[in-house]
Amino acid sequence: MSESPSEPRVDWASAARVACGALLIACAPLLVKNVVPDPLGPAACCFWRTSLGGLALAAFALVRGSSLRVSRPVAGLAVLAGVFFALDLVMWHEAIRIMTRAGAGLATVLANTQVVWVALVGAFVLREGGGWKLAVGVASAVLGVSFIAGLWTPAGLPGVPTVGLLLGLATGVWYASFLLTLRRAQRRAEAPSTVALMTWASLATAVVSGVVALVRDEPMRVEGASAWGSVLGLALVVQALAWWLLTRNLSRIPAALGALLLLLQPTFATLGGVAFYGERLTVYEVVGAALILLGIYLGAVARRRGSRSGGRPRRPEDIGRSS
Repeated sequence: MSESPSEPRVDWASAARVACGALLIACAPLLVKNVVPDPLGPAACCFWRTSLGGLALAAFALVRGSSLRVSRPVAGLAVLAGVFFALDLVMWHEAIRIMTRAGAGLATVLANTQVVWVALVGAFVLREGGGWKLAVGVASAVLGVSFIAGLWTPAGLPGVPTVGLLLGLATGVWYASFLLTLRRAQRRAEAPSTVALMTWASLATAVVSGVVALVRDEPMRVEGASAWGSVLGLALVVQALAWWLLTRNLSRIPAALGALLLLLQPTFATLGGVAFYGERLTVYEVVGAALILLGIYLGAVARRRGSRSGGRPRRPEDIGRSS
């Protein structure tokens, strides 16, 4: 019996690189927690991450001989994507700061609901379908959020601050907007390479977040080896290296396996928060996070169903959260 084209062989080397990229991205909330709110504010941290990360991506493109030139319409979309990404990262950093008891984990799990938002837009706006997996995934994610929000928690147990919960969910919405804007740019006839597009979007994010930091009078100066290590880790490891590992290797493995591997990011971010910062989750929050992760997985699988045929490369929104 011949092998179905929709069931590709597993390239385990590429799968290992995807897992490595997801684990590197899991470091992001831990690095953020090391510098926010001291010595950097949420927007200032975003500025350093995306400015240095954008420059690293530009250098990488130039070393490979790739052009960074973009058309005027694509440049406009890159700027719009940068605005969305700035809102995403600043709100995510705020959520991590506010949810002191479990911020690194729960803020990251909530932010990853962008997969569900993008899948819903694809199903109802772009008419791309999604089927029962999307329906069950959305229901699971909503139920999970209700657990984290404390709707099922007995009185007396610690709860998640409502502002932190809303900021985490808003992060997912803004990140979905960022990915959909990138998708629109890549679908243009004169679309640039993904590296070029991400370079300009990162630099646009840096400008927007820098302005926000100045308006809010946030401290911008990075002082000390620990702070510089965290900032460089966010810029070079998360914004550049981890993103490159994912975009280069996700299209080489089955969609379901890729979606499963990407769940390493919020899972290990949560475990890292417990191990390194002593974060504590109640049983109800663990159940809620697990339900949200199930919803993210089903939404990702439903979203990628159509992208496995014809050998088309995956789009940016197929990657998952790169923060």
